[in-house]
Amino acid sequence: MLERLKWLVNHGLLKHYKEPKLPMMTNLDVVKNLENWSRFLSQIRRFFEERQFLEVQTPTLVQCPGTEPYIDFYSTKHFFLPPSPEYSLKKILALTHRSVFEIRTCFRDELMSPHHRREFFMLEWYSVGIGFSDFQQQVIDFLSDTGRHWGFAQERYEVWRVDELFWNRLGLFLKPDTKADDLKEWCLKKGHHHVLDWDFDDLFHFLMVEYVQPFLDGKELVILSHYPPSQAALAQKDSDGWALRFEVFFRGIELGNAFEELQEVEEYLRRFEWENKKRKSLGRKEVPLDHHFIEAMKKGWPQGTCGIALGLERWFMLLCGQRHIHFWSPLFTGE
Repeated sequence: MLERLKWLVNHGLLKHYKEPKLPMMTNLDVVKNLENWSRFLSQIRRFFEERQFLEVQTPTLVQCPGTEPYIDFYSTKHFFLPPSPEYSLKKILALTHRSVFEIRTCFRDELMSPHHRREFFMLEWYSVGIGFSDFQQQVIDFLSDTGRHWGFAQERYEVWRVDELFWNRLGLFLKPDTKADDLKEWCLKKGHHHVLDWDFDDLFHFLMVEYVQPFLDGKELVILSHYPPSQAALAQKDSDGWALRFEVFFRGIELGNAFEELQEVEEYLRRFEWENKKRKSLGRKEVPLDHHFIEAMKKGWPQGTCGIALGLERWFMLLCGQRHIHFWSPLFTGE
C-alpha cells in the first residue's frame, strides 16, 4: 500500500509533520538488539532452507528500480538504488524456475517515521507452484515460525477482501469497475470537499487511511486481499477483474505486500507505460524500461508463482516489543 505518511503530507492533510527525534539508546541496548537481530536472521534462513528455497543476492545498482508511481527513488548518474529487489529476483526466477528468497537493504527517499527508514531491510521471496490462498497460508506459517522464539503463537487470523471491508466500514459497494466519481460522491456526502480534483487512486487511498486503517489498528493479524485493478502493480487479476494481491497487517502495521505474479509480457508493458504516465502526472521522473526483465519473461515464467516483499525491521520491532524500527540508529548517521 501507498506509504501513508508521505501521501498525507503530499495532499496537504498533514501540513506540519516533523520527523521524530529518536530516543537515546545505550550501548547495551544496541548490543542486545544486534544479537537478537542475528538470531532473527538465522531463524528466517532456517525456515526457507527447510522448504528448499534458494537464497540469492541481487545487485545494489540497477537500471530500472520499478515503476511504482508513489515511490521516490535514489539514483546515481547512471543507476538507481533498488527500492526492492523485485525485478532482479524475477530474472533469477525466470532462469531457474526455483523458489528463491533474498534478505537485502533497500532504499526509498521518503519521510522518516517510527515505521520508516530511508535504508531498510527487506525480505522478498517467490514461491513456485503455489496458489493464491496457499501462499497466504505460507506467509502465516512464516510469521508463526519466525515469531515462535519471541513468544508469538498466533494461530488465528482474519482474512478480508477489500470490497468486503469497504462495505463493512463505509457502506460503499466497491466493484472492479467502480469509477472515481462514485468514490467522490460518497466523500462529498461525508463533507470531504478537498477531494474534488482527485483521481480514483487518490480517493481509494484516502478512504483506506481514514476509514479502513482504524479498523486494522484494532486487530492482531489480518490479511487484506483482492484490490481494485488500478492497484494491481505486477499482480495477476482474477476473472472478475480484482487484483490477486494481498497485504499482511499486524496490529495495524503493514508488514508485507504479496502478489500472484503477472505472467504476460504484453500486460506488463501496458502497466509499465501506465505507471510511468502516472509518475509523470505526479511530478516524478519516468523510469527506463528494463529490457533484460522483458527478455527473461519471454523465455518462460514458472506457472503458479506468488511472491511477497516484507519489511523485516517492522516484524522484528513488533516481536521484540520495540517502539520503532530504528533500533540500531546510534551506529548510523544516515537517518
